Amino acid sequence: MPPLARDDSLGRELPSTVDEDGVSYIVVHPLSPTAADEMTLAVGDKIIVGDVFSDGWGFGVKLQTGDRGFLPLHHITEDRTPFQSNGSSRQPSPARSNKSSVISSPVSERTAWSASGSSASASASASATTPPKIIMPPSFDVAPIKVGPGVETFNASIQALSVTTPIVAAPPYSPAAASTGSAPTGSSSSSSFLKKKGIPPPAAPMPNLPNVPPVQALNVDGVVNVRNAEAHLGLLHRFVVLEPHDRFDQMADWRYLCRAELRYLKWLNFLATQRPHPDSLPLPPIDVALMWHAHMLNPLRYYEDTSFILGASAPEYSMPLQRMHQLEGLEYDPQDGSQSVWTSVTDEPYTIPLGDQTPVSVTCPWCMKETLVDADVYVSFRMKDTGISCQDCGVILTADNVSAKRFLTDCTLYLTQARPVRGSILDEKTQTVNTTKAMRDLDILLKSTASAAAINNMLLRANDASTCNWTSIENDMKEVIGTLRKGRLLKGVRRSTLTKVLKAYKYNMAPTSIDLVAAVLRQRPFTLKMVSGVVDWLERDALPRATQRYHKFITLMAREPSKFLVPTLDIDLMWHTHQLFPNKYRSYTLSNVRQVVNHDDGVDDKTLDDSFVTTTKLWKRHFREQYSYLNKESKWFRRAPRSVFPAYATYAASQLPADATHVNR
Repeated sequence: MPPLARDDSLGRELPSTVDEDGVSYIVVHPLSPTAADEMTLAVGDKIIVGDVFSDGWGFGVKLQTGDRGFLPLHHITEDRTPFQSNGSSRQPSPARSNKSSVISSPVSERTAWSASGSSASASASASATTPPKIIMPPSFDVAPIKVGPGVETFNASIQALSVTTPIVAAPPYSPAAASTGSAPTGSSSSSSFLKKKGIPPPAAPMPNLPNVPPVQALNVDGVVNVRNAEAHLGLLHRFVVLEPHDRFDQMADWRYLCRAELRYLKWLNFLATQRPHPDSLPLPPIDVALMWHAHMLNPLRYYEDTSFILGASAPEYSMPLQRMHQLEGLEYDPQDGSQSVWTSVTDEPYTIPLGDQTPVSVTCPWCMKETLVDADVYVSFRMKDTGISCQDCGVILTADNVSAKRFLTDCTLYLTQARPVRGSILDEKTQTVNTTKAMRDLDILLKSTASAAAINNMLLRANDASTCNWTSIENDMKEVIGTLRKGRLLKGVRRSTLTKVLKAYKYNMAPTSIDLVAAVLRQRPFTLKMVSGVVDWLERDALPRATQRYHKFITLMAREPSKFLVPTLDIDLMWHTHQLFPNKYRSYTLSNVRQVVNHDDGVDDKTLDDSFVTTTKLWKRHFREQYSYLNKESKWFRRAPRSVFPAYATYAASQLPADATHVNR
C-alpha cells in the first residue's frame, strides 16, 4: 500500500479514551509502524476509530488487544461482521448502528443497496458454506445515448446492470483472495516509473471475489474503454517522470516546458504540411506528446487552433495511445522510424534532456531577423518577466508588444484576405465552426464606416513597437465599441466575440489561443493523483465501472444542459481519454449533448466547490444512486466507488443535505 505522509496527525497526543460503541473496522492491509505513536496492523485486526485527520490518518484502538495508536485509514475497511471475543459476540449498540462510517468500504458499493437500508454481513466461515446474500439495487433510467461498437445497445444495458444483475455481498477480504486480483495491462512497469520519480506505487489490487459478478465494461464511442484508459494511465506515468526531481529548480522545469512548446509547434507544422495518414502517424517525442495532451484537454481551444493551423480538411489525428503504450521501459525509444522522420523534418533531436539549456532563436516580428538567446533569457521572455533586444533592429521584444503585433497582423489579414481572427469562429451554442457568424461579427467590429478612423489608428500601431501594446489596443477598442453602440450597430454582434478574441491573443506569443505551458502546469495535480495511488486502478472493477459512470456523466450533461458539472477522478480519467480522440469527441458530444462540450481546467475553486455540490444532487436525483462517498472529517479519504474524488469535496460535503450524504438508511 502506498504510504501516506503524516501532516495534520503528526505531533498529536494520544487520546485517553475512544468511544467503544463507535463503528468498527477490519484491517485489509498490514502496517509496520515507522513512528512510536503508530499502530502495528495485521490483516484481520479489528479497530475502533476515534479521531480522523486531514492527512488521511486516524487514531484507533485495536479491539483484540486494546493497543492504541495512529493508523492510515486506507488500510482498513468497515467491519460488517459482529466482533467476537472469548466466544461471545459483541453486538453493536443502537447508538453505534446509527453512526456513519468515517471511511467508505472497498465493497460498500456492492452492499449499499439493501432494500431495508442495512448492509449485508457474513462471517468468513459462513461465507464458505452459505450462499451469498443477493441484494437488488433500485432501478433507474438513462436516456438513449449511442455507446459505440463493441457493446450492445446501452439504452437497455443500464437497466440490465441496475435491475436484472444481482449485486452480491462480498465475503471478507483475505490475502489469498487478493492474490487472484487482476492488474491492467502494462501496469507492471508502473512501479518503475513511480520509483524513479520518488512516488509510491498504486495500491495493491483488491481481490477478484468469485461470488461478485464483474462490472460490465462499456466501449463508449468506440474509444472510451478499459484498454485505452490503461494506455492513458501509462502515458501519464511517463509525464510524471518528466517533472523535475528537484522541485525547487523551477527554471530548469520552465526551460524544458518552453522548449517543448516550441517543438510542439513544429509538430503541428509537420501535420499541416506533410499530412501523414493517421494510421502511419509517427510517434511524437514525449515532450511534444506532453504539450499535445494538454492542448487536447482544452477541446474548444484545440478545435479552433487546429482549424486555423491544420485546416478544415485535415485528417482526424488522435493521440496514438496504444502504440505509445507498447513501448517498453522508461526511455520512450520507438524503433518504428518515428525518430528519423522527426529529425529529418524538424532538424531537432528526438529526445531532449530535462536539464536542456540549448539556446533559442527568437524571430523579431518587425524586421523578421532572428536573435539567438540563452535558454534562461528565453524563459524569462516567454514567462512575461523580461524583454529581448533584437540584434538587428534594436526593438525590445516583450510578451506585450509581440502578442499585440500578432493580433494587429491578423486583423489586417481579415480586412485584406477575409481570414477570421482567432477566438471568433466557434458558434456560441453548438461550439462548432461557424465562419458565417464570425465574419458577420468581424465586419461590424472592423469594417464599419462609423468606426473606421479608430480602427485605422489601431492598425497603424503595428508599425511602431513603442505604441504596439495591449493598453493602447484596448483603449482603441473601447472607442470603437462606444461608436458602434451609439449608432446601434452592436445588435448583430455576439456578446462573447470580442472577449474571446482578445483572450486568444493577449500576452500569447504562440499561434495558439491558450498558453500551453500554463496548461501543462495546471494538469500536473491531476496527473499526480492518477498515478500516485490515490485511486486504486488495480481493483478488478475500477476501470469497467468508470466507463459506466462516464456514460452516465454524459447523460447527465444532456439532461441538465444549463448546469456546470464536476466529475470525480474516475470519470475524469475517462473524460480525458475521450478528448484524446478530438474528432470523435466533438461528434459524440454534439450528437448527444447538442454541443461540443468544453473541458475547462482553469475554473476557480469556488466554482468547482459549488458545482460539485450541484452535480452530487443531480446525480442522485437522476440515477437514484450515490455520486461519491463523502467524509467531512478527512480530506484525503473521499472516494467515488473505489475512487477518491477531488480536493474540493470537503466543502461540497458540508453543503449537502442530510439525505444526500449516505445511501444506507
